[in-house]
Amino acid sequence: VFEFQLTSEDMEVLDGLNRNLCYFFSSSTVGHPDYSFSEEY
Repeated sequence: VFEFQLTSEDMEVLDGLNRNLCYFFSSSTVGHPDYSFSEEY
């Protein structure tokens, strides 16, 4: 599990999976300074 490499083709596939969605939401953490889901990726 720890000894593997991703090719550039693998990374392209992984990058293509991004749908700019958040699958976890906790309203109690929204105002926290480290709340990362407000950042655009």
